[in-house]
Amino acid sequence: MTEVTPRVPVWRSFGVRSLQDIPFGDVMKRLAAFFLLAALSVACSMPVQAKNTTTDENMHRARQGAKQHKKELKKLSKKQRKAMKKSGKAQRKANKRSNRRAG
Repeated sequence: MTEVTPRVPVWRSFGVRSLQDIPFGDVMKRLAAFFLLAALSVACSMPVQAKNTTTDENMHRARQGAKQHKKELKKLSKKQRKAMKKSGKAQRKANKRSNRRAG
């Protein structure tokens, strides 16, 4: 048996009409190569700046880093204290309940 496919007019085909006439193949490859070459030439033409940090800047960054570290430690210790307090409270409550049931 041979399979017959119905002939569908171009205007009735599925999809977006504006995307049906896009050139594929060699033209698209050339466009991609051109854009890649343009991007690389722009990237290579930009001057590279070396980082020259002075001693004062290094000291400032070190102080800022230490300050940030201290802040994080303080925040974590506060969180841990809060968790310990909550755990102790829950344990006392559980002991109280068990004493009521036993008594």
